[in-house]
Amino acid sequence: MPNVLKTDQSIEIFNPERLIISLGKETGLPELISREITVSVTRKIISANLKIVTGPLIREMICGELLVRGLEKERTKYSRIGMPYFDFFALTSNGHSLSEIKDIVYTKMLNDYLGLNKMFKTLSEDKSL
Repeated sequence: MPNVLKTDQSIEIFNPERLIISLGKETGLPELISREITVSVTRKIISANLKIVTGPLIREMICGELLVRGLEKERTKYSRIGMPYFDFFALTSNGHSLSEIKDIVYTKMLNDYLGLNKMFKTLSEDKSL
């Protein structure tokens, strides 16, 4: 199993059971479906022969698997809020003050949250789903 670089910069061994728990807690999916998704994502990680993975990469892979299974509402709940590395690097390289960077990042994250929340409500109201 690969190592996982956590957001606090610590490293731990990949533990698929944590994904099952996370999926159930964050999406409300039954354990059986959470386990099936975890097995699929774990196989992809192992077959890619990755030495180290990050939490955001694992989350993106799970979101892809949720979409493949037609679980769009659950994918919305499981989405990560933030900004791409490239955008953040550009932001910090443009001479902005720390206060400006905080304001820009906060606004971006808040807008991401509001957009996802709106999408989730729309998906929840759509009776055809």
